[in-house]
Amino acid sequence: MTNYLDNFKGALLGFSLNSSGQTSAVFESLYAGLCTGLYKVFAPLTDEDKALARQPTDPLKVSLALGIADSAQAALVFESQILLGHAVRLMCLHELLPEDLMSAVIDFLPPGGIFDNPLRAKLLAAQDYLEERQTLVDNMLAGDLELDLLEIDRRNAKRCGAGANIEEAVAAAFYAVTARKDSFEEAITVALAAGNPTLSASICGAIAGAYHGIKGIPAEWLDKLEIRAIIEKTARELHANSFKTIEKDML
Repeated sequence: MTNYLDNFKGALLGFSLNSSGQTSAVFESLYAGLCTGLYKVFAPLTDEDKALARQPTDPLKVSLALGIADSAQAALVFESQILLGHAVRLMCLHELLPEDLMSAVIDFLPPGGIFDNPLRAKLLAAQDYLEERQTLVDNMLAGDLELDLLEIDRRNAKRCGAGANIEEAVAAAFYAVTARKDSFEEAITVALAAGNPTLSASICGAIAGAYHGIKGIPAEWLDKLEIRAIIEKTARELHANSFKTIEKDML
């Protein structure tokens, strides 16, 4: 069995490159979702897991649990936490290609909810931007256009939302991962153009890091991360505990 330790390290380091020093409830919640997703890398999700993830959340209970005053935003943070965990698990396993990730996470979300699911709406918009981008790429390959795709991707990240809301940051992050699927560095560059660059880049870094692994992250970026040793230690422990869990289940 492949141990995926490089992917564990990539996900945690990728998240921490931009979130290092962030102590808000939003970042702590997303980090918890990231760790949960990694913990489940070796254990296929059960129907009960999927049902729990898709059921509408009670905003008041979630607000109290996360310590976020705005109950609407708290519920969206909770959904984003689940979504990030699911995404990093899929990317670690390479169960699908990055270009299929957007559809996979949209399908994983609750179909509606008390807010008509703003997170779903933003992800669907980001998916539309990706389809527009593919049309441009096709025209470029046909020789009909000469465009700066990186600049287009930056603009599309901004189109995902100019504010600080979690759903905008999530949409921009998933757009960046998908549009720049071959490069961790380029994905982060695109995510940093979003309305909430720190949050978008952290989410993007976790997902892209899970896919590319630690070897896909520029060494000079990692060298500047003061808590790198602590993060890698956490990744090793999480990987070991996850591996022990699946071995125990197989007995």
